[in-house]
Amino acid sequence: MKTTLLVPLILPALLAAQSPQLVNIGTHRLDVVRAGSGSPTIVFEAGLGNTWEDWAPVWRQVAERSSVVLYSRSGLGHSEPGPGDNSARTEMAELHRLLDSLHVPRPVILVARSYGGVLSRLYVSLYPREVAGLVLVDGTHEQQVKRWGLIDRTYPAAFRAYFDSVLKTMKPGAEAAETRETVRIQAAGAVEGLTPLPDIPLAVLTSMRPSPKPTYINQTERGHEAWREMHDEWFRRSRYAEHIVTIKSGHAIQEDEPELVIDAIDFVLGRVRSPAAPPQARALSIADSVRAFMRDVARDVTAEGPAAWRREFSDSAHFFMAAEGQLMFGSSEAAGRGIEGLTHLIARIALTWGDSIRVDPLAPGLAVVGASYREVRADSAGHTLDESGYLTGVVQHEGASWRFRDAHWSVLAPPPPVR
Repeated sequence: MKTTLLVPLILPALLAAQSPQLVNIGTHRLDVVRAGSGSPTIVFEAGLGNTWEDWAPVWRQVAERSSVVLYSRSGLGHSEPGPGDNSARTEMAELHRLLDSLHVPRPVILVARSYGGVLSRLYVSLYPREVAGLVLVDGTHEQQVKRWGLIDRTYPAAFRAYFDSVLKTMKPGAEAAETRETVRIQAAGAVEGLTPLPDIPLAVLTSMRPSPKPTYINQTERGHEAWREMHDEWFRRSRYAEHIVTIKSGHAIQEDEPELVIDAIDFVLGRVRSPAAPPQARALSIADSVRAFMRDVARDVTAEGPAAWRREFSDSAHFFMAAEGQLMFGSSEAAGRGIEGLTHLIARIALTWGDSIRVDPLAPGLAVVGASYREVRADSAGHTLDESGYLTGVVQHEGASWRFRDAHWSVLAPPPPVR
């Protein structure tokens, strides 16, 4: 009887907590959604000119795990325009005031996508003690235009011309102001007040989905590889980080593969709630074990040929293997079939790793691995191909050994045929 009476009383309260509300931050009101319970609070930051609805595919599931706060920046959606500009620094000062107005306990976890990645990293720089963890979903890099310009010197001018044309069609307001701000940031290649990320739990998600008809350098294989490297710079800032590369999603990963974003949030949330990662001795043991696995892989592939790869693939639903931004295999079953085909084409193979195999333990049974490689392949006619590059991937422990959950091969230079 008590349960019957309580359900009607509790449900309205839960529904109200998930309904948008205008929250006064002292100068104006911002459109906010609060849901869930528990700590730490997870704060979502939307992309350029977007509202809190950017996160519609994932936030309800995340609210089942902890407290969440979603909001629209000043002048966007139902949020009122603020008295100041829509510069990155102003917007992050307003977020700080919003969290104060909501009495949100700090530190929080920030989850940001696209341009929100610049904003959230700036928030970490301005308020370092208030952020316990960070999830960056295909985040904007303040030097991306300059970096792509190093590959194609026409790109910076094309970028500016494109956004100048877009701005001519936009009405005055917050979206246009944010667009001008991102153009200003890319022209400078910097954000005032932005400092390197601290060593906090971090998940980085990167889209490298190929464009069938690339128009600009950022849509090409070389552009994708530069994008991955920019994101990898953030990943390397943390001892407890994961870098998830997908070629199944476009820029809006939260829409194309929401489960990847939720998994990334789970990873950071788990690290924040249980900060005691593997003790140093245990972490060293994991790293030694993974390096031994990598040496065994090179030995077995060299001795047995491509067929040896079939036992090195994880059964994880997230398995994929890619090369130069192109999907090779989207499942371990597909990889097995692909390898079977290679056994009929390759007569001999010699695989070696570079002197340094980087291993970053994430958990007792999970680690990120990176290594330079050289692979010499010969067909039955005696023609050989000598290829060098870099492998990055995630390995997880299954049964009595490690297995690749994902791997991405980057060729350093087009390999010339050797006859």
